[in-house]
Amino acid sequence: MIYLLLAVQFLTRYPVRIAAGRELTARDLGKSTRWYPLVGLFAGADLMLLRWILQRFGALGQWPFACAALLLVYWVWSCDSLHLDGLADTADGLASRRSGEEMLEVMHDSRCGAFGVQATVLVLILKGAWLVSLPPRLWWAFPLPMLFSRLFAALCAQSRPYAGVPGSLSGALIGGTEASDGHWAVASAFLAFWGLAGAALTLGKTDVRGCLSALGVCLGALACGAIAVSAPRRRLGGISGDLIGFGIEVCEVTAAFGLLFAGL
Repeated sequence: MIYLLLAVQFLTRYPVRIAAGRELTARDLGKSTRWYPLVGLFAGADLMLLRWILQRFGALGQWPFACAALLLVYWVWSCDSLHLDGLADTADGLASRRSGEEMLEVMHDSRCGAFGVQATVLVLILKGAWLVSLPPRLWWAFPLPMLFSRLFAALCAQSRPYAGVPGSLSGALIGGTEASDGHWAVASAFLAFWGLAGAALTLGKTDVRGCLSALGVCLGALACGAIAVSAPRRRLGGISGDLIGFGIEVCEVTAAFGLLFAGL
C-alpha cells in the first residue's frame, strides 16, 4: 500500500498520508512506478464522475464550453500541473538549441520562456477542445489517456542515464526503478484497460471492435510519446523528470485525439 500512496502523492494533488516515521528510499520511489497506470485510471475516473455530475444537473447540455473549462481547471489542478511544468521546461530547452549542461540550465531556469508558455497554452487549448468535443459514446474511454500516459511515465523512468539535477526527487525515482517495476506497470495498465472495457461492454457502451481500436490508439500514443522524448533526450544526454512530464503530455493529448478521431 505504501507504494500506491507514493504514486498518488507523486502524480496528483490528492491528500494522502504516508506511514509516519518511515524513511523513504530511492527503491521505494522506484517501486511506486508500478502503480502509475492505476493512479492515471483513478484520475480519469474522477474527471468522468465530475462530467457525469455536470450532465446529471443539466449543466453540460446548456453550457458545454463552461463545463469543459471547469473540467480542465480541475484536471490541471488535480494531476497535471507538474507535467505541464515539464512540458514548458522541455519546450524552452529545445528552443534554446543548446545541449547537455547548457540545455539543462535553461530547463531549470525558474522563469518560463516564450516557447514554454506557447507549448503550455496550446496543450491546454487542445485538452479543452477535446473535452467539448467528446461524444457520449466515448465517455467510457475518458480515463484512457491518463491511464496510458502514466504507463508511459513508468516505462520512461526505466531509461538510463539520468541527466537531470543530481540529488533531485526525480533522480532518486529513476535511479530506484528496476525492470520488474516496468513489468508490473504494464500488467496493471492492461488489467485496468480490460476492466474498464469489460464494464463498457457489459453496459452496452461499446463493442469488441471499439475496445480493440481504443487499445490500438493508446499503444500508438505510447509510441508517439517515445518519439517525442527521443530528440530532447539525445540533446540532454539522458532522461530527466522534465522529459518525463513532457512525454506524459504528448502521450495524453495524442491518445485523447486518437480516440476522438478513431470512430470507435
